[in-house]
Amino acid sequence: RSFQGVFVSAHLIESERRRDCVPDDHFHIIAPVSLYSFSLGYGEMRKKRRIRLCFGLVCCLIILGYCKYRSKNNDATVLNRTPAPRSDANILKKFTESGILRTVKTKSAYKTAVSEIQTEDNTVVQEYTVQKNMNTSNLLLKYLSNLEKLQLLLPTEMKKSVFVTGIQSVIDRDIQLYKKAFALHNFTVLYDKSSLEVLQNKNWTVLLCLSYSDAKDCFQGFQFSELKRFQKISHIPGIRSILGKKDSLCQITSASTAQIINGLRSDIQLAPTCWVMPGQYQQFASATTSLKAGHKLFFVKPVSAGSGWRSQVINLEKHEDVEYIRRFHLHSGVVQEYFGNQLSILDKPFSIRVFVLVTSLSPLRAYLYGEGIVYFRTSYRKSHHRLSTKHPWHFAQLREHLQTIRGPQAVEAVFRNIQLAVVQLLLRAEPHVATYYGAIGGDPFTGSLFRCHNCYQLLGIDLVVNTSLHVMISEVNGQPNMQEAFQEDVAVLNSIKEQMLCDLVGLVFSTDSVASAVLQIIDQLHAELASAGCGVKQKYCLIDSDLNYLLSWQREIINIGNFKQLYPSADLLLHKSSFAASHVHDTNLRDALLDNEELVDTLTEKSKSFHSTMELHDLIFDVIKLSGSAENTELASINISSLHKIKVPLLAHKMNPPVVQQQNEEYFGALLGNVLGGNKVSASPCSNSLNQMPYLSQLVVSPGRLQPSFDTQVTKYKLVIPHESPMIYMAAIPAHCSCVAKFSTDHGTNLRIETYNHVNWTFGVGDTDVHWLLLDSSHNQPWVINQYSISVTRQSLFPYEITFTTDMSHKVCALTQDCDLKVYPDRPCGLYELNDDTWQSFKSHHFKKPKCNDGNVTGHWMLPCVQCARPSTCFWHEAMWTPKNCQHTKMTQGQSKSCTSNKKILLIGDSTCRGIMYYLIEKVNGSLQDWTESYSSVTHKNVNNGLTTFTFSYYPQFWLAKKQRPVYERTLVELLEVSEPLSNDSNTVLIVGGVQWMNNHHIRVTQQVLNHTGLTGIIVILKGLSSGFYQPTTGINWVSLEGQKKLIKLQNYLSQSASMHGFKMIDTLGMTITRHKHFLYGNCACQFHKVLHFNSSVMNESANQNKVLNGYHVSGDINAVYSEIALNILCHDVT
Repeated sequence: RSFQGVFVSAHLIESERRRDCVPDDHFHIIAPVSLYSFSLGYGEMRKKRRIRLCFGLVCCLIILGYCKYRSKNNDATVLNRTPAPRSDANILKKFTESGILRTVKTKSAYKTAVSEIQTEDNTVVQEYTVQKNMNTSNLLLKYLSNLEKLQLLLPTEMKKSVFVTGIQSVIDRDIQLYKKAFALHNFTVLYDKSSLEVLQNKNWTVLLCLSYSDAKDCFQGFQFSELKRFQKISHIPGIRSILGKKDSLCQITSASTAQIINGLRSDIQLAPTCWVMPGQYQQFASATTSLKAGHKLFFVKPVSAGSGWRSQVINLEKHEDVEYIRRFHLHSGVVQEYFGNQLSILDKPFSIRVFVLVTSLSPLRAYLYGEGIVYFRTSYRKSHHRLSTKHPWHFAQLREHLQTIRGPQAVEAVFRNIQLAVVQLLLRAEPHVATYYGAIGGDPFTGSLFRCHNCYQLLGIDLVVNTSLHVMISEVNGQPNMQEAFQEDVAVLNSIKEQMLCDLVGLVFSTDSVASAVLQIIDQLHAELASAGCGVKQKYCLIDSDLNYLLSWQREIINIGNFKQLYPSADLLLHKSSFAASHVHDTNLRDALLDNEELVDTLTEKSKSFHSTMELHDLIFDVIKLSGSAENTELASINISSLHKIKVPLLAHKMNPPVVQQQNEEYFGALLGNVLGGNKVSASPCSNSLNQMPYLSQLVVSPGRLQPSFDTQVTKYKLVIPHESPMIYMAAIPAHCSCVAKFSTDHGTNLRIETYNHVNWTFGVGDTDVHWLLLDSSHNQPWVINQYSISVTRQSLFPYEITFTTDMSHKVCALTQDCDLKVYPDRPCGLYELNDDTWQSFKSHHFKKPKCNDGNVTGHWMLPCVQCARPSTCFWHEAMWTPKNCQHTKMTQGQSKSCTSNKKILLIGDSTCRGIMYYLIEKVNGSLQDWTESYSSVTHKNVNNGLTTFTFSYYPQFWLAKKQRPVYERTLVELLEVSEPLSNDSNTVLIVGGVQWMNNHHIRVTQQVLNHTGLTGIIVILKGLSSGFYQPTTGINWVSLEGQKKLIKLQNYLSQSASMHGFKMIDTLGMTITRHKHFLYGNCACQFHKVLHFNSSVMNESANQNKVLNGYHVSGDINAVYSEIALNILCHDVT
């Protein structure tokens, strides 16, 4: 039974609370059979109610005594206000979330879990409170682990099942792709059209709601507050009503909405001005009288999709349209300004559909999928509807088009503005949606609003871009179309949807343990637990909902797939700017309240509920800043355009530099043929004929042409691409419906299969083999049934079969930066002529300069050319890296052998650092007989007749999961240990570096390790940053032009830091970024060396027979230059 409305005076409740009898405002009794809940509130008592009050108090005392008696005899648990630091509300919350309070016959697995939490958590928090100033990491880890158990615990007798409900037409449309996605993660999809018995019995782990509406089609008779913790719902109540309806979306995107949300910026325009009819008809009429000529176009939209009429564009300069709009004085609808100055593709308007996964709205966690769809639309004269006759694009095509037409900065601006608009939209919607679903089911014990921690939502958001690259929101679809496309859409869009749903399931339903990672975050933030008691001056006082947020966040990002973090994200500045001011954890406010006990109690009481996104933003901001100072990877350290945006990739790609003029026709013909009406990249319907199974129906490349032309039965092709086009787009479309095509590359002696069926791929100078594998996906493990191979040759700039001689007519040219990647604003770009008469006279003057004492001296490339304006006429094999006032000499083999004798040379870094090692080994030995593409550790002792030892350790191992990657300090210590004994002098040399992962953290750690191991007297050489990741290669994050400029600044900062520690630095960034197109291999466009295998036949005169010698050669003139500089540094005493 439940007694409510029993009022007692405030002083009575306070006295009982202080004697630890009841909680602050209520108490709860949990019994095996009966549940008693008493809500004791505050109120002023009238005299005529005193009798009722006395009666109520007598009832309370009688039932309290009876319950205590039952507690002793029936093992009931009474949650009193005990001295334990953890509040009863928190413990009760755990019981509520785990299902203990909702059923008499509790699952055995849940009994065990709750028992552990009840006994262990109280003990943990008590011990933590007592030992606050000691090492409490183990106690915190236990506490976090218990919270994590409640998130992930699934009864052993429960199967991973998905119950499908919603509107029949939507289910029929979308169910097939959802089935595939869940099946890949071992879920069973349950769908009974005639019965909701499964839903009512709650024997499911996922409720898949496929409907346009918010709740009526999926949740009739269903209580959200009764969800078990392990259960998930593909729907956040309220989000479709708030964002999916045109009238409410109009209000949300209005600047006035942001103004009433404290702390949220109101100067970001998310959509053109709109008016909700008929309520705002007069405001609209007043606004139109002040509009200038040419601004008379307006959308007229229905409030919802089921209104029976489509949106259209009207022109108020037309009499019939004016008469039409007057109807809305009494009828509902939304009127919105037309998109002004809309960006177009070949004179065709377009919209962008992005897929956004929201796993928590308050506080916000949202992810943007890495691929999307570009829909072409009619002009305003035909109401801006989708063009069904033109095939949509995917993002790679849009990026390449923007790069070609507007440049790389445009690509970055568009996708950055997309992120900003979507995040701002969700932040504005948060309080409205929270209010909506807060009314669905409040907590009957705490009185707090309902917050659906079990809910997630996939949104399809349509946006348009204007000529200023500003992004505006057109529409939000709470049930994006997941129907498989056959004729109207290109086949590649099916794979986008299918892969997105697969990644969605992997992200939302991950069961990885991240308690240790969250513990590290808490330790680094020096945060405290509210349940253990926080000082009022503590910046971060974390409640259980904060901890659950951190646990879910960390678990999601390690299973992120092709989703990109939208919020929280590593793009700190972008989302920090979404708030006008921060109001979270204001220590100045707490200081002002120190002497006000009542306000301090109010502040503490507030922390017992939950925090909104804005309240948690500073905490999130600091967490991401901590990650930026920790370990980086070769790929992750260059995300977006900032060097401090670490770990989490976002959606953006930098595109290939424009192709040369004579190729534009072919380029647009292949890539944009579908827009122009061609069929080069369109997909014909697949076939179910077995005769078509082992074949591709299309194999598309752009730019370039396959030789021979594509034929389904020809499996080997050649492709020649110009030097100026290092990246090409490729796609393969199977002929049979059950087959898929996967891109693969030769990786050493192995074939590495990628997960893509269409790619942007970069090719270094020379030959590269790539393959398309045709797989039969009708089996549990797809079978490879055919392979199409393409031998790609990227042309060199070197003149063929021409040897430079001094008597040839030539100019002496200098190169300080490439015009396609202009990173030095004060330097000229491209090759320019110097005043020197001949190449010979230039070299003679240069070799008279003193020897450089440092590898970090600013320089530029010098080379002879027939014409400086034409790079293809230059003799690039003669190019020299020339500092202004000194020279880097090239040592002879004899000098190299002499100076490296008795030295141990240790290298730690990525494959570019490994290239230095093998160049030096070949230099000293005169040949390279032993080579391995090691991604761990390797030692070479057979160098210089055994007098020199090289040991290399690969770092960072970015292919591993984050928690499995060895940190830099550990890798360095292990390298030193395996190389022992080491002398603390110049006979020990340490070379550190890679592409773009190094920061000041690694320099500090290097110094600390050397101090600890007593090796402060050795030679330390830092290989600087290198060019790379400037192409939109599929699966690779990029560095924008602004990011490349920041690389220059970071390189200068690292140089200063190295000098302070007594380390030597090599300016590899200046050498490589100037010739960034001259890379030799690698989809990172960062490898300036290539190891070639050869065999030669020599005559053995004594045996009168030929002997075949196998060996290797490290090619690459840029790698040779900075390797020679490293050799000069470690041989500094050799003249």
